[in-house]
Amino acid sequence: MFHHISKWLTDKYLRLFLFTGLTVIQSMFCVHASAADAIEKREHLAAFDPAKGFRPAQSDLTEVFLQIAGSLEFYSSPEPYLRHMKAEHVRIEAKYQQQLGDKPRSFCPAYMDDAYFDQFAANWKHIAPQLGLESLTKSTGQLMCRAINGPDGKGTILADVFHRQQHEVDAAMSSKKTVPVPDFDSLKVRMVKCLRLDATPMQVENLTLEQQAVIGPANDAHAAFLKLFSAVDAGLTPADAEKVKAVINAIVIDVGRMAESEMEVASLEASLDYLHAPQTPYSVEMETALNTDERKTLAGFLKKPRFTRDDFPALDKFYKGPYDRLTERGKDEMSKRIHTGMRPAS
Repeated sequence: MFHHISKWLTDKYLRLFLFTGLTVIQSMFCVHASAADAIEKREHLAAFDPAKGFRPAQSDLTEVFLQIAGSLEFYSSPEPYLRHMKAEHVRIEAKYQQQLGDKPRSFCPAYMDDAYFDQFAANWKHIAPQLGLESLTKSTGQLMCRAINGPDGKGTILADVFHRQQHEVDAAMSSKKTVPVPDFDSLKVRMVKCLRLDATPMQVENLTLEQQAVIGPANDAHAAFLKLFSAVDAGLTPADAEKVKAVINAIVIDVGRMAESEMEVASLEASLDYLHAPQTPYSVEMETALNTDERKTLAGFLKKPRFTRDDFPALDKFYKGPYDRLTERGKDEMSKRIHTGMRPAS
């Protein structure tokens, strides 16, 4: 077991929406595999180029999940992403200590140490071949890309959910007070509320088109997930079946927690780079992809030393469109307001 599991994922839709692990979609893709391959055989290249490798830790949660999706499709395993991000945490924490002289608060889940990765590899080696998890993980990565990007490539409601989570995290991390930083559990709650997954029964006709675009394949994926678990129950003793199902659920949660921590530690590095790297003066006029009104809004944000909850309405509107068109420098200017003046918690 990777770590203590207090409860399983019981919401059938969360298994897809938190599919940053091994949500199994065999039944859907066995039927449609040929058609899917004909549409696009290298889906992962849109979010993850194996020739270039993983990117440094990213503060944009949508990009975080897209890279995870691409790596799942290419590697057919979540282990490479987890190991990459563990290394990123170590690198950025060392960078912080070198530049500021203090040991920073670690955003990496505490239980993810060397022993954890040894156990992860052993568990994966044991169950993946028997359950066919490699091919199913690859298919999961493809589905993740499509669920986030949407059929037109312009993004779905999931991107809005990720952006809103970023706002909450930004406000908590930039606060002068000691406040809890929203975690992966809060992201799950946000997704349930935004996508109306707590509605019983689910009335598809009452959902928006954006909600339907994401929820549609969830029912198919849920059926496949139950099919796998039923096979596990039928083929193993009750005690062993519980262990296998707990391991699979733990993988889903662990990759999700690491994704959340990537966004947090990337924001920390962005603030370090801004504070210590000499830069030419920044001007909103550099943001040529923004229109005049959007640049004016950005200029208003940059007058603030840090963001607070009072900024949420304006930030929410900005993150839903203009933010994605910012230059990397512009995104850094926003990120640095998260950590300016932040020091490790005592």
